[in-house]
Amino acid sequence: MKRAILAAMLLGATSATWAAGWYLVVPPRSDYDERAPFLGAYRILADRPLSEWQLSGIFDSVFNCDARRGKLALTEHKLYYEGFGEYQKAQRERSAPELLRYERFVSETHHANYSAYSTSRCVPTDDPKLKLMP
Repeated sequence: MKRAILAAMLLGATSATWAAGWYLVVPPRSDYDERAPFLGAYRILADRPLSEWQLSGIFDSVFNCDARRGKLALTEHKLYYEGFGEYQKAQRERSAPELLRYERFVSETHHANYSAYSTSRCVPTDDPKLKLMP
């Protein structure tokens, strides 16, 4: 009987702890479309229900969540510009089509990641919109 009470207390404390936390959630994106115009190969699907967004982190405060969100967006923005520079260089040098496709894919992926993190949200762990989240 004491074990059952202790387990219930621990589970209750855990629930209370999670209820006070924050999730960083990132919207889903479409599959890569190589035929789309440059920077259009991915679409960020921010209109999807929050329960379909990807969990990217769990934080004890909205401040920590938002700081991580900003850092991830900034990192991807930097990587996008580096990748874009390589893509432009490959175009100028009239590189092999395989290299051009690769450099475009890298640049598009970082741009999509930047867009997704810029659209991401910090939501309370007890937000009812997350009920269906896997």
